[in-house]
Parts: sequence; structure tokens; C-alpha cells
Amino acid sequence: MSEQSSQNDRPGHSKMPYVLATAFLAVLLLGYNCWVDCRVPASGFTGVNMKNTALCINRYVSAQGAYPEQLRDMIPLSDQDESMLLDGWGRELGYRRNADGTITLYSYGRDGVLGGQGKDSDMFRTYEGTSWYPGPVK
Repeated sequence: MSEQSSQNDRPGHSKMPYVLATAFLAVLLLGYNCWVDCRVPASGFTGVNMKNTALCINRYVSAQGAYPEQLRDMIPLSDQDESMLLDGWGRELGYRRNADGTITLYSYGRDGVLGGQGKDSDMFRTYEGTSWYPGPVK
């Protein structure tokens, strides 16, 4: 028997702390990778908030008989909080009432400036009418 194996086999000398530390580090690294890879992209978050905001606008129109002048006007009458009005980068969604009766919600992307490509791309969604479930207009 070698000297090293006899030292590891001594009573009171356990490999368990090393095994637990290694397992903890592995779980920590896997958790971090999942957090980085599994987060909802900012553009996806923006799209969801646009849809939810459009639904709240429809509820507001049904209750008040008119469109809100600005998005914040809906909050006191809604079961949502102001975070619904933000894009994935923490800026308030843009809101425009169009002459044809549609509304447009928009975000200027990561950079907050009109135009751009990739993560800086703008998002515009136009919704029609005051139906219960607004659909984007082509």
C-alpha cells in the first residue's frame, strides 16, 4: 500500500469536504450559465409589455369611452403597475394614437435612439380597434 493512500485512509481524514466543495462550485457555475442563457431577452420582454399595455388600453377605452392621453393615465384604473409601461431596457414605451383608429406602441431599442440594428433595433407594434384582444395590424 502506498504512503499516500494510507494517509487518505486514516480515520478522521475524509474526502467529503473536497467533494462537497467541488459539487457546490459545479452547481454555482451551472446556475450562472442558466441565468445568463435562459433570461428573457430585452426585446422579448418589450413585446410582452406591449401586448399587455395594448390589452390595458382596450380595458381603459371600454371603461372610459376614450383612449388615454398618455399611458400613465391608465395605471390608476388598472390592476397593473408602472413597470408594464417599460421596455426591456427600462425606458417608457412610446404611445401614439393614429388617425385610422389604431394605436402604435414603440421602443427605440437598447440605445434609446430612433433607428439601429441588432439589439439597437426599434420595435413598433400597431394594434387596431377596441376589441377585447387587440391584434397587431400588418
